Amino acid sequence: MKIKLLLFVFILSTFHVVSQTTAIPDANFEQALIDAGYDTNGLNGTILNTDAQAITYLNVASKGISDLTGIAAFINLTDLYCSGNELSSIDITPLTALQLLRCGYNNLISLDVSQNTSLQELRCNANLLTSLDVTSNTMLSIFYCSFNQLSSLDISQNLDLVALECNSNLIANLDVSLHTVLDYLFCDDNLLGSMDVTNNTLLTILGCSNNNLFNIDVSQNLDLVFFDCSQNNITTLDVTQNDALIYFDCALNELQNIDITQNILLQDFRCHANDFSSSGLDITQNTDLYFISCYGNSLSTLDVTQNVGLDYLACGNNQLTTLDVTQNIVLTEFYFNFNQIDNIDVTQNVNLELILCNGNLLTDLDLSQNIALYFLNSSSNFLESLNLKNGNNTAMANTSFNATNNTNLTCITVDDEIWSVANWTNIDAQTSFSDNCDALSIDDFDVNETQIYPNPAKDNITIILNNEGTYTLVSLLGKEVQHGDLLNGTNHLQINHLVNGVYIITIKTINGFVFKKIIKQ
Repeated sequence: MKIKLLLFVFILSTFHVVSQTTAIPDANFEQALIDAGYDTNGLNGTILNTDAQAITYLNVASKGISDLTGIAAFINLTDLYCSGNELSSIDITPLTALQLLRCGYNNLISLDVSQNTSLQELRCNANLLTSLDVTSNTMLSIFYCSFNQLSSLDISQNLDLVALECNSNLIANLDVSLHTVLDYLFCDDNLLGSMDVTNNTLLTILGCSNNNLFNIDVSQNLDLVFFDCSQNNITTLDVTQNDALIYFDCALNELQNIDITQNILLQDFRCHANDFSSSGLDITQNTDLYFISCYGNSLSTLDVTQNVGLDYLACGNNQLTTLDVTQNIVLTEFYFNFNQIDNIDVTQNVNLELILCNGNLLTDLDLSQNIALYFLNSSSNFLESLNLKNGNNTAMANTSFNATNNTNLTCITVDDEIWSVANWTNIDAQTSFSDNCDALSIDDFDVNETQIYPNPAKDNITIILNNEGTYTLVSLLGKEVQHGDLLNGTNHLQINHLVNGVYIITIKTINGFVFKKIIKQ
């Protein structure tokens, strides 16, 4: 009898010890608990229940956790951060005190929050969810479920929503008509065919781009500061009542006009890829603009003289014949490619870093004052003069420079002709580089009369001139390796003694200079 009694006491005490702990099978999860000072009994695959129950705030985000088994013991949790892990499932049904759950950027295929009726914030974005029921979570005020595979979303019971993000899903219908306190709404990249936000009068942020919308009424959303409705099928749009707008994107729609004269606080405006050929675009009242993208709109005129704070201007693929940017002195990026502009003055735009002017009618381009320039595409114009002598040529890589398809361009003025020949290849055959193109006027010195071949060469090169002259051959390091006289007619130079590589030959005649890159094989 005594033995049986001892055995019963042992079993009871063992059960009591076991019941005092909860299994934590994921070592990364337990290590995160230990590192946070929550798990006091060491790395042994368990946590004391008293430790778990004492925790109200738990952040185990981005810890490489694949299994959150054991979280059910944390019954007093109010805030749980477990985003950025490798979780495919999570059971939070016992956590009835939970007010905040962030479990985004995992691999969750399902999520049951029906028992978490105290939830005020739920962020489960970037998972693999195909359905999600939040009808029991009536206290939700912040709800992010973007980047999942949801085909529907019922938020009819979540009337306290202030912020909703459900973009990048497969949602065809979204009813926010009852959500009168909604301030922040992103539903981009879905399948929405219509949207009613007339009751959401407190909205300040609205993103509904890349849907199937044909119209949207924002006349009641007077507090909007951010509005993106790009990539839809919208044909008419009225933002004249939205005078608080700072960011407005209506690009890639089917608009034929847009009036932003009342949006005087606008700083960032994107309306590209519409068709404003008949209406034009008036931005003269938007003096706070620093970014405008209006390319691909068939515009024949554009006045940016009042937009003195412009930093970025993209107006390519239009029908512009003139453009005045002399007042836009802080401009850093300027895209006016594929227009019909024959003259442009950028001498006042000393902060310019990038210019795309290809596909115009330019005959002269002076970039000597653009000391910050690192990217230029001036191809497919009618250039006769290009001045790039701005003291900053070495900042422009070969892939960032293109002056091809300018058949009348024989010389480009640069900082250092030897460096330019060695580093810039995107020019036409008749074009050369010089630090003084005035000495190489095409009226006096036609570089087509100078022939150099073969190139690349192995043993010798042939030079044909119409005048006597001299030549100098230097390495890319600037070291002279050969020089001599040249006769009127055909000259043969031996180079078989040179080390294989790239050299620059300078030819001087009574008419001027020509510079060519020679490759020795």
